[in-house]
Amino acid sequence: MSSRRRRPRPVPLLVINGLADAVAAAVGLSDRLTHGHGVAVTDQQGGVVEMVVFTEARHTADDAIRAGIAMGARHPLARRVVLLSVFNSVDITIPNELEVEMWHTAVKRFARVGLDLFEWIIASGEVFRSLDQTVKTEHVWRSG
Repeated sequence: MSSRRRRPRPVPLLVINGLADAVAAAVGLSDRLTHGHGVAVTDQQGGVVEMVVFTEARHTADDAIRAGIAMGARHPLARRVVLLSVFNSVDITIPNELEVEMWHTAVKRFARVGLDLFEWIIASGEVFRSLDQTVKTEHVWRSG
């Protein structure tokens, strides 16, 4: 029997492996920011391999998307992406077509580099909305 010990597998500091985890990450940002866009790139199991947040007023979701694409290129285990957007005093309770277009555009951009846009949480004050769920229920809210 070999006396060599196996190195323990590194444990990720942050795991985003579902809607609740994505909302929790957005809550953490919204508690500290009034405006910002973040992107977390994860492995297949949801372990965050890299995350960045843009906090200046001039920053847009596109800054986070471009950063996510670059991070995905740097990390061979990168598979999924979670986007987070925080706005101060913006009514996000009513879905709109622009958000759906932004989602589909982001999905295509990430897919070109082999990443899956897993979730995009939008936060304003105490209100949080999943763009993934918004897109999935588009047939309901657009029919009115």
